[in-house]
Amino acid sequence: MSISPEMKAMIDAPLADAVKINLPAGKRPAPRSRVEHGDDIGCPEVSVRELQERRKRAAQEKLDKLFDYYAGTKLDASKVAEHMGLYRQEQTGTDDKGRPVFTKVLDVERASVQLEWRRAR
Repeated sequence: MSISPEMKAMIDAPLADAVKINLPAGKRPAPRSRVEHGDDIGCPEVSVRELQERRKRAAQEKLDKLFDYYAGTKLDASKVAEHMGLYRQEQTGTDDKGRPVFTKVLDVERASVQLEWRRAR
């Protein structure tokens, strides 16, 4: 059984857009429809502020769980900050126009405070 060169090329190519796999040659994809907010589920719409608070709370819960896990290990604060990707901005100076220049630095102080507090409990 032989595979056509077009199908062989599609199989060997990396999958960039899954929608394009089912398109016949020369056809355009169907436009994506927008979901209307007035659905019949009965869920109230979430304001931007509530959405930001939910995201902030979810991120903080994730960090708390990770800190609780790392508090049970014997890793030092610098390794924990590196593993968790904790960075803070530190001003290194100013540019020619007087605007501040910032760099990202590992936040070892925050990690050490959190680990000490959790290990003491």
